[in-house]
Amino acid sequence: MFFTIFYKLFDLASLVLLAGGPFLIYKTVMEIHHKLEGEEDSYQNGNKLTLTMGKAVTQIMLIDMVFSFDSIITAAVTADHVDILMVPVK
Repeated sequence: MFFTIFYKLFDLASLVLLAGGPFLIYKTVMEIHHKLEGEEDSYQNGNKLTLTMGKAVTQIMLIDMVFSFDSIITAAVTADHVDILMVPVK
């Protein structure tokens, strides 16, 4: 499946990589900022905001899916035999 944007031809893998890259850069910058600035109390409506176990697991799963999908796309593009590539995925 191909898309044309500003007279450039993109496939679905390129669009996923274009979306995943800025997300990973954002998460990295926020983690570095948090590490340098230290903890800061966050309040909303007078209640302290905390990271729950569910939110942490969800965030880790999302980042893991982005990295996994990126690796699969890269392997699929570089592989000569896609059927061999699909065996471990099943």
